Amino acid sequence: MGSGPSKREETVLRAERYTPKTECDVNKLGFYAHRGCTDLCGILIYGVAWAVLMMMVATVFAQGDPNRLLYGIDRAGNLCGHKTNNKSVVVNLSRNGKALTWSDLNRLAYPVPSAETCAARTLATDGPTCQDLIQDSLKLGICVDKCPDQGETVLWYDGTDSYQGEKVSFDAPLESQQVLHRCIPAHPEQLTGDIANMFGIAGTVGTAFAQLRDSLLVVALCALFTVIVSFIWLFILRRTVKPTVFVSLILLFLASVLITYICYSNWHRSTSGSSKNMWFLFLIVTGGFLVIYTLLCIFFCKNINVACDTIEEASKIPLSIPSMTLVPPAVVIIMLPVLVFHILVALFIQTTGKLEEQQIVVWGDVTDRNDALGNATQVFVHVMQSDNWQIYAHLYNLFMMLWSMALLNAGGFMILAFCAVFWYWSVPGDHKQPQGGVLKGLWLTIRYHLGTLMLGSLLVAVIQLLRVMLQAFEDRMRRISDSEIVTCFIRCVQCCLACFERLIKFINRNAYIMTAMCGDNFCSGARRALFLLMRHAFDVIAVNFIADCVMFFGKLQIVALSTALGWLLIVQENMTGDNIATEDCILTLVVIAIISFIIASDFVAVFSVCVDAVLLSFCQDLDINNGKDKPYYLPSDLQDSLDKHNRMKNFDQPLYKMPPPKEAYPQQRRTPLEQPLMLQY
Repeated sequence: MGSGPSKREETVLRAERYTPKTECDVNKLGFYAHRGCTDLCGILIYGVAWAVLMMMVATVFAQGDPNRLLYGIDRAGNLCGHKTNNKSVVVNLSRNGKALTWSDLNRLAYPVPSAETCAARTLATDGPTCQDLIQDSLKLGICVDKCPDQGETVLWYDGTDSYQGEKVSFDAPLESQQVLHRCIPAHPEQLTGDIANMFGIAGTVGTAFAQLRDSLLVVALCALFTVIVSFIWLFILRRTVKPTVFVSLILLFLASVLITYICYSNWHRSTSGSSKNMWFLFLIVTGGFLVIYTLLCIFFCKNINVACDTIEEASKIPLSIPSMTLVPPAVVIIMLPVLVFHILVALFIQTTGKLEEQQIVVWGDVTDRNDALGNATQVFVHVMQSDNWQIYAHLYNLFMMLWSMALLNAGGFMILAFCAVFWYWSVPGDHKQPQGGVLKGLWLTIRYHLGTLMLGSLLVAVIQLLRVMLQAFEDRMRRISDSEIVTCFIRCVQCCLACFERLIKFINRNAYIMTAMCGDNFCSGARRALFLLMRHAFDVIAVNFIADCVMFFGKLQIVALSTALGWLLIVQENMTGDNIATEDCILTLVVIAIISFIIASDFVAVFSVCVDAVLLSFCQDLDINNGKDKPYYLPSDLQDSLDKHNRMKNFDQPLYKMPPPKEAYPQQRRTPLEQPLMLQY
């Protein structure tokens, strides 16, 4: 009676079943990888999706008109500042002796009541809320050539106070100012509710732009300083990672010991039962943290050293290829027209609705907004009505925008991954030099791997769209009911989707790196990367944790230095034209901090890609090389930390000057038992 396969044979066969079929050896890595077009299905799906979008765009561009949102529509459905087809509207107005035409009436004024008037009318009539009255007043707009002053009468276009038998003119109850062709209250504090907040934000934006215009020189100097400091940070990082990490670990250990001692002393001196129990609980928590922290430091000591060496090596790549720092801003610049296009499509979709006549109730005389005791009057106005298909059109446009943005981000990531992979696999050991830069990575990405990027970005876009839809559903449910159970359930689903999105992005990043390294498609690259990371899990955890800490504190330091420089420049009297008060500097400093954070994030993003690429590369290096007939590509510091040294001569030269032909390296087939388990992918 024959016996079945042994346990080792079952393990090997199971590993072969769930691993990529192609072998990835040192002859086929990075610059020398044999590449072909990957994931053509992703290109097909993306092309079909854009074809559908273009058909929708052609429809909405023929029916929509964004000027309806830009200039506004008056109560009769006329578009301000544009020729109207309504023959009953005759312009018979003049300003300073000059006759006005319809094109001069390019602003929209509203009879928005003040908070006191609105509240008095609500109490007197026991009718709708003040908020309802203000929102209804926004449907009674009249096109004007300039925003009216407080108390100024706004007449109809023919110079009278009525239209089709209804009194439509009004005395402007509040002083107004022009913002986006709308006459909004100049003092929003005179309003109430969400409308006041909306008008207040609009007025604040104008003031903010005025302040920033006086501080453009300071902002520009701080942005330039941020770029210089970011390069210096990358240069210093090469020699300061280990001292910084180990000093931080020691300080954290000493702080934990001190806090534990303080808790012990207070517990020992306490006399009351409640105080003694409280300090005993604190002592257990701090003591437990100290013990766990100490054990982790001892257990991960070697991994922490490897992580520091990996981060130091990764910091050399942007310094060797400075053009890598141009990739993130280039991606942002390309994103801008894409974003503008989708916003324009959304405007056309929103303005494809039809003008419909609607009946509303006006309390009191329309010409006298202070008439709190007036009777209810029914008037007819024209408003835009949306169709159900517009919601689906907005969702599809949003989905394509998210997909395009994710695709551009993935493209920038893969270009940087190519640069890092080329650098690592250039020569064994030290003295590495870039074999290809940004342009080479861009060419290989477009030539071979666009389908992989489209497939990976599709997964991200789907999850992001689900999160947006769930957020909109949550907002709608809050307006309908205040059920805490429903809100809690939706937030739990949101949390799960957020975690799933991070998981997909993590898989995508590693799949893109393996695609750049080995030429894999999306699924094979993701599977190969996950197996590599699982086999070197402790090193991966240490590298990711320390790299995240280094990047966080690096951005914090860069932003703090740039903001401090901005403060020093602002307080100088001749820098911005005059001496600015302290309270007026806050907005400028916030803008400087935001710009500095964006620039620092650019450099940190490049550094993060390099860390991930070096991490996967050295994991791959350990699995396929042995230091004898196949030299390690590990730098000398990593070789010392891992105790993996090359024992062959002349190993620090490139093994190949050009991609070798396939027939020069015949495959040596091995049985599963002859192939070491750690070399299976």
